[in-house]
Amino acid sequence: MAKGYLKVTIKHDDKELDLRFSCLLSLRELKKLIEENGLVQQLDLAAKHWHLEPVYKQLRMEQHRPLAEYPLGNGDVLGVVVDG
Repeated sequence: MAKGYLKVTIKHDDKELDLRFSCLLSLRELKKLIEENGLVQQLDLAAKHWHLEPVYKQLRMEQHRPLAEYPLGNGDVLGVVVDG
């Protein structure tokens, strides 16, 4: 993936949120930005412990690595996985 921006959909149950962000962010940093900007309310996400994983792709992603290291592209979907 080229350096720049990534346009993805964040999906939780029947809620979807389209975002554009730097592909140099990690999943952990993206989660933090979602929480800090109040976007968890738009996703109706009540759980405190959750993480993001790609949907429709068989990828094992480490939460701390930049997304640029993975074969993600514009239009991909990241699903919310509630821990526990």
